[in-house]
Amino acid sequence: MELYHAATSSPRGPGPTFHSIHIYNSLNRASRKSFVRAAKPLRRLLRNQGAVNESLIDALYHLSAQTQEMIEEMSELQGRLSTLQTQIRLLRPEAGGAGPTPTLK
Repeated sequence: MELYHAATSSPRGPGPTFHSIHIYNSLNRASRKSFVRAAKPLRRLLRNQGAVNESLIDALYHLSAQTQEMIEEMSELQGRLSTLQTQIRLLRPEAGGAGPTPTLK
């Protein structure tokens, strides 16, 4: 049941990305294909399970691709942060007075 609620909610975050749009569309399609207005014993016969499975697989593919992109961006940011920390250490005077001393006027 949670899958159906997730399919009807809109994508969240700073803005839709290529993969988030595909994930949202695939989950909506799965929700539409699995819901059948019929008497309970006939629902299983009328539901398009192949389309539901295909849509869920497509959503998982795009979710995986989006996650991989986020991992790559986080690695790049981590590298930049490490570089900045090194630069800050080089600019910051040491506690023992090894850095430049201020002049008084």
